[in-house]
Amino acid sequence: RTDAWRTTAGFYKYYVAQGFKLFGLDKSWPVQMALREFDNIVNGPHVDVYGVSLPKTLVTSEPLLHMIFEFDVDDKYLDYVKRVYEAQERRYRNAGKYTAWSEGNTGLQDITYVYQWIVMPSGETWKITPKNVIPIIFTKAAFGFHALYNTDYTRQLVNYLVRKNEERKNILPYLFFLPRKGFIEGIDENGRIVAELVDKTQVMIIEAAYYTLKKKVLESTDVMLDISSTSIMPGETIQLKFTYLDPTPLKHTCKYDVKIADPANSYTIQYSFDAACDITLDWAPQKDGIYHVTVRVIADYVLFNKTITKFFNVEVGNISITKEARIVDIVYPNQVYSGEEFNIETSIWYNLGIELTPLTIIIRDKSTGDIIAQANPVSVIGKGTITFAIMINASDREGVLSLVLVPAYYNGSGWLELENAAVEIKILITGSQQIEGTVTVAKTIIKREITHATVTRYITVNRTATFTITETLTEHSIMADLMPIAVIICSLSLLIIVILAFVASRRRPVGQSIIDTKILDGD
Repeated sequence: RTDAWRTTAGFYKYYVAQGFKLFGLDKSWPVQMALREFDNIVNGPHVDVYGVSLPKTLVTSEPLLHMIFEFDVDDKYLDYVKRVYEAQERRYRNAGKYTAWSEGNTGLQDITYVYQWIVMPSGETWKITPKNVIPIIFTKAAFGFHALYNTDYTRQLVNYLVRKNEERKNILPYLFFLPRKGFIEGIDENGRIVAELVDKTQVMIIEAAYYTLKKKVLESTDVMLDISSTSIMPGETIQLKFTYLDPTPLKHTCKYDVKIADPANSYTIQYSFDAACDITLDWAPQKDGIYHVTVRVIADYVLFNKTITKFFNVEVGNISITKEARIVDIVYPNQVYSGEEFNIETSIWYNLGIELTPLTIIIRDKSTGDIIAQANPVSVIGKGTITFAIMINASDREGVLSLVLVPAYYNGSGWLELENAAVEIKILITGSQQIEGTVTVAKTIIKREITHATVTRYITVNRTATFTITETLTEHSIMADLMPIAVIICSLSLLIIVILAFVASRRRPVGQSIIDTKILDGD
């Protein structure tokens, strides 16, 4: 029926459309239009309510809270929910009256049910329909906002309502005839208890409680590993006990995937467990080493899942940890102008063990040994590669700037420079952007990859300073193995050419002149 869609507006219309969408009815034209309602609200006119900008539409707490508790909403929607809450708290701060507006029973003969609108489409604020009554502080709205924001105001509001709920239990009908469990509909601003026990209120409170517990699960659950032995030797069978820690009473089951690996010994083993949330694994390591344990837990709750992946290290036997780091890549300009600020990017491969260790790159002036720059340290663990970017100001003196880049890590008392991993680079500093009027000095960015050792040469051709790109020497490359053979072949070929040229020259007729060969300097 399209007439029902025409009489529904604002946040209610958008909320109802979500339910139709879940049943696959979002292709229907009225539902499609309703699913656009929130965009219409955002882009439509607004009104100021105690300094909060709220849309000119039907605004009350109930549909907003249901949307958050029952659907995944985006940040824009959350922003409007927070605005509606802020307007109600500010009314309390200004008028001194607890405010939790929604819809619900009044406990009166006339009228029995009301809607309390914070904003109307006309722009009017704080209106009650279909008939005005003393405003009611609705319990469901108070609990809902307390679950979302847990502020001083929501705590005062909930405590006030809980206290009044306990008072109504001493009223005669509840002592003998009516159920004592459950929460009252609310309290009006004159203190009258609206004592009805209504399903909508109980549902909202349950949703709010579940939302709070779910949030705690997503934020606070963890997986812990307990090892049965503190000194593990190869061949010894030990127990690895994994415990899923959940501070909530929500029921759940767990699925575990555990991987144990020692890359140094090419060792990997995997285990899987289902249903139990606390498991014990018997494991016997075969060799000395640091074993990396990766555990992935999927905790299955009624309406959602929580996945945790954690990493642990288990030391077995006698371990000697060697911390190392080396430069594997440098990007820098081949030349800069005097006084110019330029950037050097350096990638460092590191293997710093199982403890979190600060790592940096130190840049020294080769001629003086002084530190001219140091990258901001980054704490790393285990093996990996990290890139540092360092800004340097070129000196005002023209010439060749020789820099030494050294990886360093903090050993607890100071920075330990790994001098055996130091790499030198050279950058030409020029005093002008032009040479003899019109010829601009070409500036290129050099990307230099270092494998084991590097050789950088500085050469001068026709009195113009240039640099060669780094030559990389590797220990086990095919090109390195073939290079001596290629040199021998080239040498033999040149020797054969010289011999043939000599023989040809001996056979020329007398008087035939030999062609002059001119060497053109600089051509």
